[in-house]
Amino acid sequence: MAALAADSPNHEAALEESLWQQVRTELRETMRPPFEIYSIIAINVTLVLICWFLINPALIARHTGLIFLPAVLASWAFCDVPATNLYGADPKRFLPILDKPKDIRREFMAKNIVLWILISPACVLFSIILAPSQNDAIVSLAIIVAVSFLPFGYLGVSSLMAPLLPFHKMPWRQRLKRRDTWWRWIIACLSPYVLATPAAIITVIPAAIFFAIFGDSQTSYLIGAILMTPWALLLWQIMLRITFKVTKRRHQFLVEFLSDPSRG
Repeated sequence: MAALAADSPNHEAALEESLWQQVRTELRETMRPPFEIYSIIAINVTLVLICWFLINPALIARHTGLIFLPAVLASWAFCDVPATNLYGADPKRFLPILDKPKDIRREFMAKNIVLWILISPACVLFSIILAPSQNDAIVSLAIIVAVSFLPFGYLGVSSLMAPLLPFHKMPWRQRLKRRDTWWRWIIACLSPYVLATPAAIITVIPAAIFFAIFGDSQTSYLIGAILMTPWALLLWQIMLRITFKVTKRRHQFLVEFLSDPSRG
C-alpha cells in the first residue's frame, strides 16, 4: 500500500484541493490518452441511437416521441463503470484515504460532477434543439430539467458498487488469460446497467406521488421533474454516506484488494 501511495503524483497537494479544484483536475485527466471515459460515453450513446432508430422504428414512432430521446441518452450514457468502479479505477488515489470519509466524499463528488459535465449539458443542448420541432414547450422544459439533475440520483446509487465490487484495470489480453477474474469482472461491468432501473424508480418517487394525486399531464411532467430535482441531489448525498459506511466495514478487504493489481 505504501508503494502505491508513494507512486501517486502530487497526492498530498491533491488532498488539499477544494472540490472545484479537484473537478478541474479530473477534467484535465479525462483529456489525456487513452480517453477512456469519452470512449465509454461514445459507445453507450451509439448503442442507444442504434436501438432507437434501427430496432423497429415504426413501433418507436408510435409509442415514444423523439422529445424523450435526450433523457434516454442521458440515462444510458451514465450507466457504465466510471460511475461504479471508482476505487478500482484509481487505487493509488484511494488507498491512502480509505479511512477518511471527507476526502473520499470530495473525490467521489468530483468524479461524479465531471461525468455530469461531460454528459448532461450536451443532452440539455440536444433537448433545446429538438424543442421547436416537437411543438411541446412544457414537456421539452421538463426533459431539460430531468437531464440536468436526475442523473445525480443514479450516481449516488451506483457509487455503492465502489466498495462492494471493485476491479483493477487490466489489458484485454491479460484479462482473457486470467479466467479466474472473468465472472467478477463481467458482473461488475453489467452492474451499472442493472442498477439503472432501481435507481430510476427511487429517483422518480416524488413525481410518482405527484402524478398519483394530481394526474398525468404536460404540466405535471414539468412539476414532477422540478420536485425530483432536490430529491435527486439529496439521494446522491445519502447514498454517498452509505457508501462510506460500507467502505468502513470492508476496509481490510479493500486495502488488500486495491494493493494487489494481480487480483484483477
